[in-house]
Parts: sequence; C-alpha cells; structure tokens
Amino acid sequence: RMALMTAFEALEQAGIVPDATPSTRRDRVGVFYGVTSNDWMETNSAQNIDTYFIPGGNRAFIPGRINYFFKFSGPSYA
Repeated sequence: RMALMTAFEALEQAGIVPDATPSTRRDRVGVFYGVTSNDWMETNSAQNIDTYFIPGGNRAFIPGRINYFFKFSGPSYA
C-alpha cells in the first residue's frame, strides 16, 4: 500500500497524466523500483502464514503491483 501511495504521489507531483500525450501512453510507462530490505516485517510477523504472505512479503512483487494498479503495460523491475 505504501508503494502505491508513493507512486501515486510521484505521478501527481510530476504532473503526469496517463494517456494525455503519446509519451505517457500506458503501454509506454514502466516501473523501476529500488528496494532493499524489510526486516521489520520478518521480525514482527506472526507464525500463522496466510494466503497473502508471499505476494505481500516478496519485494519483487512491488513494481508489478504498481503496473497492475495503474494499468501500465511497460516493463516492471525491482
């Protein structure tokens, strides 16, 4: 959720409106997201593992989730 909020704020502050110009077409927008560690989640997580543990905890899912939410179809790299 924090990644989605940050991506939204970055797009908003940059004045980017998807599909407004040829260079902002959704098929030309990609997400390159730099992530390092999330030790706090591993330390504070409970022993019960639910359905969403892997996609919620794996940092590689972040740029794909941003692409999916904003309907971007460009590259997605973490």
